[in-house]
Amino acid sequence: MYYFNLIKNKSKKKIIKKRAKYSFPIYEKPILKEEISTKEEQREYYNQFKKQDSRIKVWLNNISKLQEPLINSFDINKIIIKEYDLPFPKNLFINNISSMYYKGRVGRQLDLLIYHDNIPLAYIQYGSPILNKQLAEWIKNKYGKIDFSFINKKIVDLSVCISFGILTKFLSGKLAVFVALSKETINIFNEKYGTDIEVIFTTSVFGKSSLYNRVRNLKYLGLTEGYHSILPEECIEEIQRLYKKHFPHRKIKKTALAEHIIRMYDHLQEAGIKLSFKIPKLVRGVYVCETLLPLKDNLEYWYNRWFLPRRSRIIH
Repeated sequence: MYYFNLIKNKSKKKIIKKRAKYSFPIYEKPILKEEISTKEEQREYYNQFKKQDSRIKVWLNNISKLQEPLINSFDINKIIIKEYDLPFPKNLFINNISSMYYKGRVGRQLDLLIYHDNIPLAYIQYGSPILNKQLAEWIKNKYGKIDFSFINKKIVDLSVCISFGILTKFLSGKLAVFVALSKETINIFNEKYGTDIEVIFTTSVFGKSSLYNRVRNLKYLGLTEGYHSILPEECIEEIQRLYKKHFPHRKIKKTALAEHIIRMYDHLQEAGIKLSFKIPKLVRGVYVCETLLPLKDNLEYWYNRWFLPRRSRIIH
């Protein structure tokens, strides 16, 4: 499977306005590197598309201060899960707390926040599953075939799983994972969409993830093989223009845009036709959970297995 986000051109007038509103460099034509091999290079690649909002930055600093007392008084019985209720657009907020660039998704979606009493700790999002090679093979091995109606009933994707604030140093990211893999949390999704979810898939941005590493009931399936890139509109237009010029007898589809654009790109590359850019391949780690445990069990496990040892190492 191929994934990329389409970035539309902005007028100069709008770009000037955004420079005034956001403290980040604006790229009229984003830089596309042929090879991105390190996490630092991948972060740099994603950052050029992001809108860093000063309001969210101030909010996050305040949340860190509110979280500080919890280092010594964390109580798993005060964990609360709510639907997203922050005063920021969801995608903007995700891009301000995440290392990746997030454009949004199609299909079913449920956005949840994890609170300790009234203090927010993390953001999780479930969405309709997106098939990649590892996921497709796993489904075939388990169920014998790929039935999309069945998949939508039984399988969900953990699209976003990010903690924020000072408690990230104390592995609140893993807390978010354990909450997301709990029966009670997934039942919120089931109640909203009438599903009966029994399997959760997720991917990590930087290949095999430290966030998902050694999380019980979460199995690593391998790395994706497709493109996970962000394509500006002018790059898509260049692919279509050159393809039409060199292969005029072939039709350019208007549907299944991402997959079709990448196929045209690969065909041009194989034919030795040069473009003004290269699309990097950004691999992701693929994980599956097929055993959902009670929320209380997962919280107790996280607290004793991860939080207390980390707090002991940091404080002492």
